[in-house]
Amino acid sequence: MKNFVLALCGVLALAACSDKESDKTAAASVVDESVISDFSGKTFEVSAATAGNPCGLNSETVCAVEDYISCSINPSLAKCAEAKDFLPSFVFMNDESLERPTWQKFEIVKVKPLASGEMEIYTTSTCDGKWFGLCQGNIIFVLANKNSRWFVKDIYARENF
Repeated sequence: MKNFVLALCGVLALAACSDKESDKTAAASVVDESVISDFSGKTFEVSAATAGNPCGLNSETVCAVEDYISCSINPSLAKCAEAKDFLPSFVFMNDESLERPTWQKFEIVKVKPLASGEMEIYTTSTCDGKWFGLCQGNIIFVLANKNSRWFVKDIYARENF
């Protein structure tokens, strides 16, 4: 009886681990392929005039990047208040020395699904501000899915990809 219980626990543990990982990987792969095929090579622009507009793209992940950029331009937008618990806290800092951009352009170069179920979207970007160095050059947006919605949870710049 003891061997049966131990074997049953082992099978249940394996089943629980493998299902979750394969679901996350499969979901990330589907998003990866659709983002690259539909949006790679296209340039997107968000400006102070368009930051409040809803995202008109057919991609939750690309819209998450646009929403982050909108909030970095103007953190007092309604969509930023809704996402405040998910976006990086520095987006909501209030200091004139931050030199927030008034526009930012980006092009998706690569999408990398992560084992955690998150993903990285690699971009080349240009802007008219300093913004911690996070809007000019090679920028990587780290996205997480929370409450069935994608959000930029972190962002960083790299010299090379």
